[in-house]
Amino acid sequence: MSAKKQLNYIQYIMRLLKHPDDIITEEYKGFRKFGMVNIVIMAILLFLHSIIQEFSINNIETIYDVHLYQSVVFAISYIIPLITILLFMNWVATKMIDKQSIAYYVEKMGAVTFFPSLLLSISIIFYFYHDTIFSLMSSLAFTFIYIGVFVVSYLFSARFHFKISMIFVVLFYLFSKFIYYIL
Repeated sequence: MSAKKQLNYIQYIMRLLKHPDDIITEEYKGFRKFGMVNIVIMAILLFLHSIIQEFSINNIETIYDVHLYQSVVFAISYIIPLITILLFMNWVATKMIDKQSIAYYVEKMGAVTFFPSLLLSISIIFYFYHDTIFSLMSSLAFTFIYIGVFVVSYLFSARFHFKISMIFVVLFYLFSKFIYYIL
């Protein structure tokens, strides 16, 4: 095994913070587990963000079940489209470029979703200090989710086909809103 594949998660995060271009490259690095961990962390942070936002909008004495259900729906409405887009990216890349495994796209999307997760965790921390910074950081985090979908599709799946990458982002957006409204 090479030294790159023997990184633990903390080393992986430090490398992602210091040199993201080393991990987000065309070659498969074997970090699919870390990518999956990043996606799961993002789902948990989306859930926590939604709970905090629900409690800031509504009175804390209201029914908790409704808040929990809405928070779960919110997290699911981002994760299911993200997984679907990853599968669709794999299919498009197989038809257009070459055959890569789904682990390749999980690794790349997981590396890219680290940054929205970081912004979501910062926004959750700032909720307790200042509500305006919470809103600003949350908006930035959600924008980075869409940018991440575009970057992974543009660099790895559609390989420099702008229209196809934009279609991925639009499908991700529409599918996430559709799932949120049907649940």
